[in-house]
Amino acid sequence: MNSGRFNIPQFEYYREFDKTTAEFDKANGRPKYFWYRVDKLFLKEMSKADGELRKEFNDEEQLDNFLMGKPIKKLTPPDIFKFPWKYADNIKAESEIKFGKTLWQKFTSFLMIDL
Repeated sequence: MNSGRFNIPQFEYYREFDKTTAEFDKANGRPKYFWYRVDKLFLKEMSKADGELRKEFNDEEQLDNFLMGKPIKKLTPPDIFKFPWKYADNIKAESEIKFGKTLWQKFTSFLMIDL
């Protein structure tokens, strides 16, 4: 798991099982189970930043540039995407987490086989 690209809620529960990701989290002070602990206001802030980045990157224009052999615009995502825990104001204590199965876990649970 590449820590930078897969810092998303769907993989949150599994981060500690990947050695590279666990080392990244420790080195960068990332709270364990960050996406389970962050408040909805921060999620809205992340969504807003995502929308602004998408506006800046015009898919059709980039496809035209690619097909015409022109340079494609390179975007540098803001640090809020690389280190979101450094921008979140309200992170619940780990003891306040109520684990239930995420939608992803429910969807993939049929793949689990008891041996």
